Amino acid sequence: MKKIDKYIIKIFLQPFFSGILLFLIILLSSDYIEKFRWYLRNKIPMHTILKLYLFKIPPYLNMILPVAVLFATLYTFGYLSKNKEYIALKAAGIPLFRLSLPVLMLGLVICVSAFFSQEFLITKINREIRIYKEKNIEKRWTNSPLKTRYNIDINTTNGYTLHINKFDGKKLVMYGVSAIVLDKSANVKTRYDAEIVLWENNAWHLKNSVIRHFSNNRVIDYQERKDMKAPFSDPPGYFTIQRKKSDETSFIRYKQYIDRLKSLGYNYTAELVSYNFKFSYPFISVIVVLLAIPFSIYMGRTTGILGTGFTMLITFLFYIYIEVFRAMGTSQKIAPLVAAWFPNVSVMIIALFGIFKKN
Repeated sequence: MKKIDKYIIKIFLQPFFSGILLFLIILLSSDYIEKFRWYLRNKIPMHTILKLYLFKIPPYLNMILPVAVLFATLYTFGYLSKNKEYIALKAAGIPLFRLSLPVLMLGLVICVSAFFSQEFLITKINREIRIYKEKNIEKRWTNSPLKTRYNIDINTTNGYTLHINKFDGKKLVMYGVSAIVLDKSANVKTRYDAEIVLWENNAWHLKNSVIRHFSNNRVIDYQERKDMKAPFSDPPGYFTIQRKKSDETSFIRYKQYIDRLKSLGYNYTAELVSYNFKFSYPFISVIVVLLAIPFSIYMGRTTGILGTGFTMLITFLFYIYIEVFRAMGTSQKIAPLVAAWFPNVSVMIIALFGIFKKN
């Protein structure tokens, strides 16, 4: 069986690397053609564009791995079927599932490699690509993580609930701030209202503020202050969280980011969907192997234009299927875990059914 495994792997590797090169050229070319007029209109130097696309090669390579695996699997088992080798091996008592093991193992290795390269290399490259584009192509780079936000409702680390009409991240100023703290019975204990809150000397200061103390939901003390230190001390970055991109953040840091969103009371559904997709997407390399094997046996030798066209069709349909579930998860119609994994699991069940039926 080792000779047969080596033979199958040998057949697989040639179209795999050819597929990587082919689909990489297609992606880079289509991206450049789509943006060509914009580059021309904005007089972007060719060396700047070239550097950008060199940056894009590693993320694109990681993206097209499942497509290359699909293409190579269709070729491999189509080749065996077309040359009657599959029939001979089947007559020798070797089941289809056993023949598919070397390709499945390669798919699993590619899956694991894609996951770790995505999390510890591609995420950094994606961030560099974004910064490079904003600096050198779009000319809109800003290094400030704090931005202006409106209508913020947030809990501080020392138990105050704040409503902020406007937060100016550049000037570090809050406008229209209300801060309340509740007693054990969830009734308002103290309330602070300020027209302006400034960050001065590493602390927040309330300007033109009113302080009310309550007992049994009645005001028992009322004070007006022109300037006083705020009862909360969280730094400016706490009040305007910088949205992280899942493709620029490792899964460990992204999980920490989601936990922070949760603690601050933000809606984190979209982020949780993206987090689950970090694990489900690389697994597609294994799924497409299972899917391609019965198809290639039924269709015969799927090479050349037919194999490429069929690969792109399956990829397109699978992509739509995945994106539909991603959208459903983001809109909270289904659980994030289901949104990320149901397409994989459902297609895997169909593929296994096809393999066992052909087996």
